Amino acid sequence: RRELEDLIATVQATEPDCGGITLLQGSNDAARFTLVERWPSQEIFLGPHMQEPHIRSFIERAGAFLAGPPDISFWRG
Repeated sequence: RRELEDLIATVQATEPDCGGITLLQGSNDAARFTLVERWPSQEIFLGPHMQEPHIRSFIERAGAFLAGPPDISFWRG
């Protein structure tokens, strides 16, 4: 959780396109997390956001504390 909280704080402080991130933790499984992120477009999320140094660093370290790759899906409001 701490790694995710740190990443969220960095993204929200340094990426003006980010419209906010909500961190949810499973009530029946505390090891499961969901991030609800708001971005102006899927292209910005997959392009500039994913190339940020803090995102690249997180991805490189994630294998040490995450059970597997994230399940990323896109939704419209």
